[in-house]
Amino acid sequence: MVAIKSIIVATSLLFQIVQSYCIHNQLSDSAISVIQEFAPVQKKKNTFFNHSMEPGVSKCCHYDLQRCTHSGDPKETIVFYFKFPGWPKHVGQKFMLPCVADGDLTLVGKEANHLVVCKDGKGVENVVPTVILPDRK
Repeated sequence: MVAIKSIIVATSLLFQIVQSYCIHNQLSDSAISVIQEFAPVQKKKNTFFNHSMEPGVSKCCHYDLQRCTHSGDPKETIVFYFKFPGWPKHVGQKFMLPCVADGDLTLVGKEANHLVVCKDGKGVENVVPTVILPDRK
């Protein structure tokens, strides 16, 4: 029994050491399209976080990879741009949502009643306001 508890503690500590930021789509009514804010080092399309995710899907990226953060600092604020193709009132609009590099960004609810939570590497949760960016035509 002590050996099993030791393995669980060691695994938990290892996860904390190799923390990734993760995006969790827990919305009930829309897939999401998420792109990380561009950095000067990101010259190719495949060198940054860029995913479409159905409800119930999570994607992660380790913060010390250059394609995942600008500096590799776990406390760096990363800005993500989201689109919600399943939300009729917001089709084509882009939302800006920040979170820390060692955190989790979770989207829950549905269009009329949604919540975005950023949880940092220590487990502290903060509600993130959804900022709709103006169209650039």
